[in-house]
Amino acid sequence: MNKITFFHGAETRRLKKVIHKTRDKDLCRRANAVLLVLKGTSKSEVARVLQAGRSSVNRWLTWYGKHPIFNGR
Repeated sequence: MNKITFFHGAETRRLKKVIHKTRDKDLCRRANAVLLVLKGTSKSEVARVLQAGRSSVNRWLTWYGKHPIFNGR
């Protein structure tokens, strides 16, 4: 099970900014997945909403844990 540490408001706002500013749809999907999980949505529900596999959501969460805030893009 992937664990994501608690994020302060500034980091969550930065993630939302990434979603609104990026033209990279894949980056946007990953950021949305992270935000939904942080809000308490189950990984299965996130996968359904984003029309992705549960394994993809797990991979994105693992990737995010290693590269917080998507390198500030």
